[in-house]
Amino acid sequence: MSNLPKKSEIVRWWNDFFYREYRTKGYYIPEKYPIFMWIDIGEPDCWTCGRHDPRFGDIGIYLDEKGIDNDEYRKNQDKYLWQMWNATRLERHHIIAKSRDGVDTPDNLVLLCSFCHKQAPHTSDPDLFWSWAKNRHQEIFDKFINSIKSAVEALGLNLEDEIKYVDYLMFAMEYNEHPLYKKLNGEVAKLLTAHFEGDPFSIFRDKVYCALKVAKSEGWTLDLLKRQGEEIAQ
Repeated sequence: MSNLPKKSEIVRWWNDFFYREYRTKGYYIPEKYPIFMWIDIGEPDCWTCGRHDPRFGDIGIYLDEKGIDNDEYRKNQDKYLWQMWNATRLERHHIIAKSRDGVDTPDNLVLLCSFCHKQAPHTSDPDLFWSWAKNRHQEIFDKFINSIKSAVEALGLNLEDEIKYVDYLMFAMEYNEHPLYKKLNGEVAKLLTAHFEGDPFSIFRDKVYCALKVAKSEGWTLDLLKRQGEEIAQ
């Protein structure tokens, strides 16, 4: 493992590659690549399913844990962004498998969550890997929708009626500058024990269930969640 490039080096290579080959020419990333290869440098995600890194879902969480203030971050932004990527739980996966003479270079490596890493093909054919990666996004999306539906129905609610509410609620849970972020996550933590190694769909279902239960008991309306979310986005 010590011979592998740092995660930050892999991110930097792919980000530069897409910018150089496609963005500067006004193109979108070719369809063979999963949508999450549009890398948000400040939000480490799995590049196939889009799941946030369980340790550092965004740069704000990293800065808070390390006690780094905004002034210091602005002075050394690149330094802290790359440190954050290296500290994530995302795992390096070979596009052409190591066992098939795949090389330890950034262009042959992607960053996946542990769940996708276990499912990824070990192949000598890069097209097979990219086909799996592309389809993985839709597969995961369908499973997460089913997780939301299960959580909503467990509370005796209807997903069709609640989907916008859940969407804004998830934004409140994930965005640490949201006014309801600390209160919501604090209350959810009282109901749910964090476990990062379990089935991510079950974890997500339980998180949605607890968040919905808290939000409804607090009387948070869709208008409240929507208004506060839009204020942050401006």
